[in-house]
Amino acid sequence: MKGSSRHSVAEITGLAAIVLCIAGLLLTPQMAQGQSDRQQENMPRDNRPMMGQDCCGSWMGDGPGMDRGMGHGTRRGMPSMIRHRYVMRNGLPSTYRNKVSAFSQSGSTVAEGAALYAANCASCHGTQGYGDGEAGRDLNPPPANIAHMMGMPMYNDPYLFWTISEGGTPVGSAMPEFKEALAEDEIWKIIAAMRAGFPAPARAE
Repeated sequence: MKGSSRHSVAEITGLAAIVLCIAGLLLTPQMAQGQSDRQQENMPRDNRPMMGQDCCGSWMGDGPGMDRGMGHGTRRGMPSMIRHRYVMRNGLPSTYRNKVSAFSQSGSTVAEGAALYAANCASCHGTQGYGDGEAGRDLNPPPANIAHMMGMPMYNDPYLFWTISEGGTPVGSAMPEFKEALAEDEIWKIIAAMRAGFPAPARAE
């Protein structure tokens, strides 16, 4: 009886250890996910969790399935949720809130915008806006996949004009400011080209 009792205690102890182990595995990701945004934002960028996107952690990094359904195997970025969160918390600056484009998506406007996009944006955001430009490959956070979000309500005229004008300054990314480098009309033409589906710039005859 004593031997049988000892065996039962050992089995119970082993079972308890297994249960605790499983509970630890289940709770760890939940605890990690439960970190506050403030904690994650105060971490050095290299130490922030790269889950989903912070962004959606704080932005979306490379991971399994990132290139699925995209047509080829190049790395592609994700929508900038750092910027999204910034606007949700702070709103747009008052000077940008009522900005509205006076340009239609006419052929000439889109053509000029495509050339401006190719010259100023494509190196990081990619020719089709997927965030896969060569110059942006080592940036952290990576360039946003603006093509993915162009039809979303938040990507309205004020938001896009503010984004291009102020660049990464408000959100701590490497995107340059274009408010001095480009005229307002040029920024609007870039936005028209993005809304038109990132056409290739016309070749000179």
